[in-house]
Amino acid sequence: MKTKLSCPPCSTIDEFVGVLTNQINEYYKENLSNLDLPQIRLEVGSKFNRIYVGNTIWGFIARKDGSLKGRPYRRGDLLKAASYNTPAPISRGNVIEGCSYDIYGPFYL
Repeated sequence: MKTKLSCPPCSTIDEFVGVLTNQINEYYKENLSNLDLPQIRLEVGSKFNRIYVGNTIWGFIARKDGSLKGRPYRRGDLLKAASYNTPAPISRGNVIEGCSYDIYGPFYL
């Protein structure tokens, strides 16, 4: 089962979410056809956008440049979830520049 995915550079976060939605739906159709397609949605916050796949947090995307726990991040950085409300402080790629991730979320380091 192939779970590693990648995205070419995207000009907007909404474009990335569209690409991600197509990739996850395709994965479910090929490998998990007995399950319903999950609902994928974007929740906009003040610093980060939170991506849900079904009822779980898939990851976070930085809305603007800043720092988290002393580590800098840039607009478009893809971050793994540390908890339901907080991203992990280390970027796993940038959706504006193109990045790789797993069907279940950003890669572990």
